[in-house]
Amino acid sequence: MGSSNAVLLVYDVTNRKSFADLTLWLEEAQAHNCPLSRSEKSGSLPAVALCANKVDLGRRAVSRAEGEDFAQSHGMRYFETSAATGEQVTEAMNYLFEQAVNHHLEIGRKIAMAAG
Repeated sequence: MGSSNAVLLVYDVTNRKSFADLTLWLEEAQAHNCPLSRSEKSGSLPAVALCANKVDLGRRAVSRAEGEDFAQSHGMRYFETSAATGEQVTEAMNYLFEQAVNHHLEIGRKIAMAAG
């Protein structure tokens, strides 16, 4: 996970525990040397998206505001998705892909500049 250009976190809006477990997944990513906060060493960050899944079911245990607040407080892009209907899935994947490519290019530029 140390060379990740993107991280996708997904929780089930009908399952409060899956939302609570997001903090554990963030810790897991960082334990595997995937920086999710800017440091002098990393210089740049992988793209991180948070997908609130199963929004089509209508019986939420986690509000949209809670999800948005979590994403904002951790510097993530937030998407309300449904794997069943495809709602916002393409948008989330496109965001991560574009950001991952940009992240990779930025690292390449830094390496080239350092090499002179």
